[in-house]
Amino acid sequence: MIKVICNATPLINFASINRLDILKSLFTEIVIPQAVYSETVESGFPNSETIVNGIEAAWVQVKSVQEMPESIPLELDAGEREVIALALSEQTTRVVLDEKRARKVAQS
Repeated sequence: MIKVICNATPLINFASINRLDILKSLFTEIVIPQAVYSETVESGFPNSETIVNGIEAAWVQVKSVQEMPESIPLELDAGEREVIALALSEQTTRVVLDEKRARKVAQS
């Protein structure tokens, strides 16, 4: 089972070209934090229904962050912070982040 925690921009980009199936083919479970759900689905961007379909089909899961470690810089956006926090709490080593600074924080 290959699980990944995903940030908003990769989801938006794949959904925009109707190719969220690419992520589905690479990972058996895609988790998005509540902040990413808000940024993607609740913002109502075009093709957000693709993400909703993934959630309804249960291969995309929305999870809430229970604890935000102080080690995650406030300079990152809410979605990036929650992706890293979920990865730490669930001991998941795979995350999908598009911003270089967020990737550096996640690696450390």
